[in-house]
Amino acid sequence: MRRLIAPILGVLACGLPAAAQSNVLLIVADDVGVDMIGAYAEHPDPANTPSIDALAADGLLFRNCWSNPVCSTTRATILTGRYSFRTGIGRGIAPNGTDELAESETTLAELFSPTHETWALGKWHLSADTAPMTSPQTSGFDHHWGTPSNIHFPEGDSYFNYGKNIDGSVIQNTTYATTDTVDDAIALVNQASGPWFMYLAFNSAHAPWHAPPSELHSYDLPPNVNNDLPNTVRAMVEAMDNEQGRLIAAIPQPVLDDTLIVFVGDNGTSREGTITPFNPDHAKGTVYEGAVNVPL
Repeated sequence: MRRLIAPILGVLACGLPAAAQSNVLLIVADDVGVDMIGAYAEHPDPANTPSIDALAADGLLFRNCWSNPVCSTTRATILTGRYSFRTGIGRGIAPNGTDELAESETTLAELFSPTHETWALGKWHLSADTAPMTSPQTSGFDHHWGTPSNIHFPEGDSYFNYGKNIDGSVIQNTTYATTDTVDDAIALVNQASGPWFMYLAFNSAHAPWHAPPSELHSYDLPPNVNNDLPNTVRAMVEAMDNEQGRLIAAIPQPVLDDTLIVFVGDNGTSREGTITPFNPDHAKGTVYEGAVNVPL
């Protein structure tokens, strides 16, 4: 991952003249491997991903993008350009743990901040999620609107009812999380007064498993989605893709023409969403390609 994402954005942040006033939209998908993306054609049954496929068709598709096998480690690497043994983020950060991305780390947000508005939206998961939740701001972002870490299904939260951080204050929110993240992104783009860097980290397709709003997916899911987890995960990915498409469509054309869009997965697909010819025993959390070869 360090060999791809960090140099691509680092060059822009450090003053490439042609891009000095350009916007950058960095989209991170959660637990979405190459098997889920139609453009890769590596699985006979990917999710429906026309928006992501269109980005690949109009841009560059990397087949050898390597991540860490879990999320916090990759997110720290993306934002700092440094391996996890250097950042100290070597595992998923516990909700009430003491592991945090150190303020001494230089992030993409800090590199962009002299010339750009900097926004972190959606899942953070680089600090303990106890209020006041200010880690995104101490890491260089002007705003963080989204979940402090995962949506905590053991505590009863869901994509339809979860704790949302708004610049340090955590409130309970009931807008479908994938939709809410895009609503926030559109609002910020519309009010931007200059160039911007947006780190948009979807919660999807991480657990808790659920049926997204029916208008966002095309799958016939059972009443109990646990009876068909592979298609449930695909429905969650399709919902994310649809909302990503809504965001891109909402960006005014002159702004979009001046915006670099990067889409990447934080690690491979979960065991629950993996079906043959991919191997569930080689999925997220392992060191096999199903966990560490991700879309970019």
